[in-house]
Amino acid sequence: MDREVKAQRDFSAGQLDPTALRRDDTDIMQAGLRTARNVRLLNTGAIARRPGRRLLFATTGITERIRPAANEYWYMTFEPGRVIFRSVGLAESATFSDMPWAASWLKDLRFDVSGGNVIVTHQKMRPRVFSYDPVARVWSSAQFTFAVDATGARREPFHQYFSGSGITMKPSARTGTITLTFSKPVLSSGHVGVRFRYAERQVQITAVNSSTVATATVIEQLPPTINIEVDNVRGLQVGDVIEGLISGAKGQVAVIDGLTVQVLVSKNWNGFDLTNGTPTGTGEMIVGPRSKMKVTAQAEVNPTLTTQWEEALMSDFRGWPGIVRSDSQRLIFANFPQYSPGICWSAVGTLNDFKVGAEADEAIFEYVPENCTVLDIVGGADEFVFTDTGVFLIPISAANPLRPGSITFKKITEDAAAPVRPQSSSQGIVYVNAGRTRVMAIVPVRSTTVESQSYTVDDLTEFHGPLIKSPVALAVTSSDVAAPERYLYVVNADGSMAVARYDSRQKWVGWVPWDGLGAVQWVSAAGPEVIVNASYQTGAGVLRYTESFDEDLLLDATLALASPTGQAPLELENFTQLTTETGEALFVDTTYAYNWAPGTTLSVVREGWYRGDYEIQSDGSLSGIIPVENAVGLLGGFNFTVEVEPFVPQSQEGQSRKQRLRRRRLTQVAAVVQRSQAIEVAGRLVGFWNAGENEEEAPPLRDETYRARVLGREWDPRWSVKQTLPGSLTILELTSEVTV
Repeated sequence: MDREVKAQRDFSAGQLDPTALRRDDTDIMQAGLRTARNVRLLNTGAIARRPGRRLLFATTGITERIRPAANEYWYMTFEPGRVIFRSVGLAESATFSDMPWAASWLKDLRFDVSGGNVIVTHQKMRPRVFSYDPVARVWSSAQFTFAVDATGARREPFHQYFSGSGITMKPSARTGTITLTFSKPVLSSGHVGVRFRYAERQVQITAVNSSTVATATVIEQLPPTINIEVDNVRGLQVGDVIEGLISGAKGQVAVIDGLTVQVLVSKNWNGFDLTNGTPTGTGEMIVGPRSKMKVTAQAEVNPTLTTQWEEALMSDFRGWPGIVRSDSQRLIFANFPQYSPGICWSAVGTLNDFKVGAEADEAIFEYVPENCTVLDIVGGADEFVFTDTGVFLIPISAANPLRPGSITFKKITEDAAAPVRPQSSSQGIVYVNAGRTRVMAIVPVRSTTVESQSYTVDDLTEFHGPLIKSPVALAVTSSDVAAPERYLYVVNADGSMAVARYDSRQKWVGWVPWDGLGAVQWVSAAGPEVIVNASYQTGAGVLRYTESFDEDLLLDATLALASPTGQAPLELENFTQLTTETGEALFVDTTYAYNWAPGTTLSVVREGWYRGDYEIQSDGSLSGIIPVENAVGLLGGFNFTVEVEPFVPQSQEGQSRKQRLRRRRLTQVAAVVQRSQAIEVAGRLVGFWNAGENEEEAPPLRDETYRARVLGREWDPRWSVKQTLPGSLTILELTSEVTV
């Protein structure tokens, strides 16, 4: 019977969607696998056992890796009600308690590191600022506050929440303690302490008397209201802005009563020129959009009502930004519960100056011109705004820098985003789609003819959809990691991970699933390290850790089993310590600390040599067999299973040989491995040692080809390579010989 042989040496496409089983006609199928569990894709096209993880510390929260100063990395752990900063060597730490966040908030907290400051945001709390002094190596904590002018005015953004409603505000006086009266219900008891602006001048609410009346303190003296007498009102309307041609006085018309016009002055508070610039003049000319008149008299009156009022954009009543980023020397706030399409950029070079202006370095307040919610912003050469209706580009260039009046929103895709923090890589920006079923990439399109940069949006998971299961976190490795490969890490809601490697030579991104005994809850990467938070169900209860991937480890949550802590002195019954004639203390035994809770079952290794699975006893011994003193130098952790299954090639079409019409048999399979131990090839077990080898020595790492035969015939014959015990493994080639 005719046979076909397929030798696969390129595994760069990773684990493909099972529905691709019959797509032999595609290039990606030639580099894909049916199963690629707990392996990593190498630049050479080979695959290797994924790295284990080093246990860093126990935690009930989630940990991020941050860089608050040049060449300094710290772990920042958010736990319910507190945050802990730990140096990478774990020698130093700082804990801040009484934080406002609960356990349910942790995955929604956002942060940005800017100039030694870590700004943490959530819609339900005022931002917190944690500052690091690299000289003293000390952390401090404070609530975020806006910069304040000499007048006491806060440099914060304001917003017209009732824009277009016609609701007016009327203050009782221009200074001191005043009464504010609104024409319709506006106020709530939560407005106490909130700043409002009347014609761009600030007041602060001190008491709410009703939904339309409040008591306030004037922070900045309010502009005057004047009644002017004019010679005509032809074309003049309430709301018009009028200006004196001589005085330059400007204001908005509030009331027209015959030839008496009430004006809220905004420029030149002295009012209009009644002399028309000459000793015998009778008043200057005033112009409006549709009118021209002469002023004959004026008098200041009590403040008028106006629609020129605003409320502070951010407050305990309205809410706070859910997103914080930094770009172009500006801090960015967005994802406001009270105004979801809004985005605020600080003044250049500041963290807390958000007073909006027109100068190039002043703060900016803009909104995406759609009914949407801003979910995140990523900066760089341009800025990208991720929303629940799509992704928008803010073009930035030398000719069009980020400044007031320059911002435009160009929609580049209808693929809306999920509220999962996007990540930047050297190839582009990756984000999760709104349905949390795909991972998307925004990739620059290189062109020498177009001055502005253009972008394309690609689906990175087109052939790997089943691996993406409601992601909650993304991380991307940088260029200084130990391995030459660059990976994208996705944490799924079910505790599994999907890990991708981009192959610049191909048109795809290869994905593989990672799992284990621990459910991964979070992932973070910065510099040369990738860390996760994982929880384990054990005989000792639920154990939760922050862990770091380590190429030299075979197990997850790897930690030394025990360590000596000192020696127990030899004492008499009255606790008198015995000594030698020279006064040296006598010791009866060495004391030990064991690092795992009794009842935990662990896999145990020493220098990469698997020694078995044991349960930690109450005395620190391993299953009562290995005493605690002999456990020193051993590492314990949780094993995971590696499984690799190729697609057995389908018979090619052509002249009939009954191909694709009858069951087939795998006559022989082979796996070419490198520096590998203890695997199973199509059911054939390959142990750590060969017959005759010394099992008291560490098992060798083998470069070998293992062959096996598979019994039976199937419409879809299958075989795989498995590794169920901790050991090294690199697969270079998988060969299948199958009948037609």
